[in-house]
Amino acid sequence: MTITLKSATLPAIIMFHGIGLSHRHLKPLEKFLTQKGYAVYNLDYPSTTKTLQDIGTEMAQLIAPITAHHTEINFVGFSMGGLVIRVLLNSHSYSNLKCVVMLGTPNNGSEVANFWQNKWLYKKIFGPAGQQLITEQKNISDLLGRPYYPLGIIAGTAPIDFFSGLFLPKPHDGKVSVASTKLTEMTDHTTVATNHTFMPWNKEVHQKVLNFLQHQNFKNI
Repeated sequence: MTITLKSATLPAIIMFHGIGLSHRHLKPLEKFLTQKGYAVYNLDYPSTTKTLQDIGTEMAQLIAPITAHHTEINFVGFSMGGLVIRVLLNSHSYSNLKCVVMLGTPNNGSEVANFWQNKWLYKKIFGPAGQQLITEQKNISDLLGRPYYPLGIIAGTAPIDFFSGLFLPKPHDGKVSVASTKLTEMTDHTTVATNHTFMPWNKEVHQKVLNFLQHQNFKNI
């Protein structure tokens, strides 16, 4: 993937999509944040063919020109994209990092992944990283590290997937429970009445992301 650098005078946002998706899924959020004056880098990564560790290594190399070019950088990750950010920032520190926002990220794993983990089709579709999304995270705790940066987390509470909801503690967004999104080190946490898949398209989510980028909290200023 080739990176075209944007104006260095603009604060940068590096965005990562969820597993099995692409940058297109985050296009509505990208457009909103671009209109608000950010240089948005909405990146693709091999979410279904590599482990989180390998993805982090590859993405660190890819974003190196961005982090060197801008005086301010921020990260926004949807679902597993938030874990990619944690892997990145656990192994690389950036003096120009301002903050991180996560949308529906299973920071403590997902019970849905627990159910599907050993199913042949799940393994085929979601690959090595899909196996790392379970709630038993001893094997990846060192890889993810603990956040040391301003971190805002948004969770959804309006599932439309009844079947997946059978495995999740309430409240949840149909894929990830609100409880699983939380980390003790987070700066702020909020919920929005939206389901997991459409969270990046939700206008309330857009505004909350902007609030945190600007003020490091989710309050409407």
